[in-house]
Amino acid sequence: MTVFKDERTGKWYYRVRYKAGAVWKEKKKRGFKTKREASNAENRMKERIYRNEYSGEDIKLLDFYDEFVGNYKSKLAPATLKLYSYAREVLEDFYGNVYLKEIDTSSYQRLINELSSNYELETVKTRHKKIRAMFNKACALRYISNNPTTGVELSGKAKKKVDKVQYLFSENLAKLLQDALQSKSDSARVVYVAAMTGLRLSELLGLTWDDVHFKKRTLTVRKTYDYKLKRFASTKNENSKRTITLDSFTLQYLIDYKKEQEAAFQDWEADNPDNSVFWKMSKARLTPEGIYKYLRKACKRADIPRITPHGLRHTHVVSLIEAKADIKYISTRLGHSDITTTLNFYTHISKELEAQNAKSIEDFYAQLHDKIGHKLATKKEKTT
Repeated sequence: MTVFKDERTGKWYYRVRYKAGAVWKEKKKRGFKTKREASNAENRMKERIYRNEYSGEDIKLLDFYDEFVGNYKSKLAPATLKLYSYAREVLEDFYGNVYLKEIDTSSYQRLINELSSNYELETVKTRHKKIRAMFNKACALRYISNNPTTGVELSGKAKKKVDKVQYLFSENLAKLLQDALQSKSDSARVVYVAAMTGLRLSELLGLTWDDVHFKKRTLTVRKTYDYKLKRFASTKNENSKRTITLDSFTLQYLIDYKKEQEAAFQDWEADNPDNSVFWKMSKARLTPEGIYKYLRKACKRADIPRITPHGLRHTHVVSLIEAKADIKYISTRLGHSDITTTLNFYTHISKELEAQNAKSIEDFYAQLHDKIGHKLATKKEKTT
């Protein structure tokens, strides 16, 4: 019972306790003539609290952002946490530490507009995604009733044109794999396995030999390696922890590489303290910069468009699509947190493959009819 009678005055009052985040608060009002009046007023107050008219009134924006990241995102990979840190800087620069409930859609749109004048659309989307997640949690906790980031229009500076591609089709992939197979560079080993498995670069550098099960023909992703922090780290998300099947060529490649590595370590009297799959004879880890450098040179030698290590992950998806793998298999193998990510890329590539196949068929029939001396009428011939 939360309605009481004040014995001194003979009047009734109510007292409502509620939790705002981790803090208990209380609302009370006195002076009601009857118990019914006090009870009705109490119910109205509870409804107002339910509609969040009180629960978020004392919560500061940046305080809640820090609480959100600390309580709900602390287990994310360091690189992802860095993105949340960048998003916090955006909020702090634009709003300062105002109260959470002061943020509305109009002001947030102005924030996005200011951000879009300095950054490319993809960067704006990334910052917005992190901020939106924070406000979604604030709504779920009933600190606020509406998410102010809903319905905003995203824009950004035009992306700089670079001489790179997002993925390779089989013809160019074959040229790159040939270069990697002929090279004894440790970076070439990473590139080959990246193209054949679709692993992220941090996942490849985090592999240890106990992650490779030769008899079962599998490779398990349990961790990553954060080169900036010089330590092993957690995977990007829980779905990233996965076991994938190795094809016969990649399996044999790793078997041979392990034998060569063990022999070289013995000859050089070198050490591999973490039992890492990719480890230089100079007793040092491979660096992302070294892998990028090898890949640039390899693409130039193979006379194919430049591609990044992450582009090799996309390339693996293309290879799986060309091999007629289904969308669920691809999503699981890539360790995507959401099948929508896979589906969007799958749809894009499928359309491009369809266009390529249509052109190939067109060229084939053109050559066939050319052999028998049959040609299509020109536009001028059709009109006469």
